[in-house]
Amino acid sequence: MDASRGWDAIADQFIAARSPAGAATVRAWCGCLPRDAAVLDLGCGSGLPIASELVDAGCRVYGIDASPRLVAAFRRNFPQHRIACEAVESSSFFDLQFDAAIAIGLLFLLPPPTQRELIARVA
Repeated sequence: MDASRGWDAIADQFIAARSPAGAATVRAWCGCLPRDAAVLDLGCGSGLPIASELVDAGCRVYGIDASPRLVAAFRRNFPQHRIACEAVESSSFFDLQFDAAIAIGLLFLLPPPTQRELIARVA
């Protein structure tokens, strides 16, 4: 079974087409976070543009993505930040607690019961 639900097969196209949607909102949101905040980025993809905004704001980013190709791109873009190649549904979230979590473009792709379960686990 493909844990990435098909995203790995289209990773290059996704990276090429990813718009800056959400970046300005994340930039503003970062103003509410403490400097050096630990932020869990669920479905982080290559990290562009969302993790980039977090890093620019001084956050420590921990990414989760199920696509090996997107994870490799994240590692190239942000080698100083941690990433795990796994499905968010079964992730241990690095066995850490975070100051904040973000999931731009992920939750709506999951079935409603899975959304509720993931939100509860992250909380």
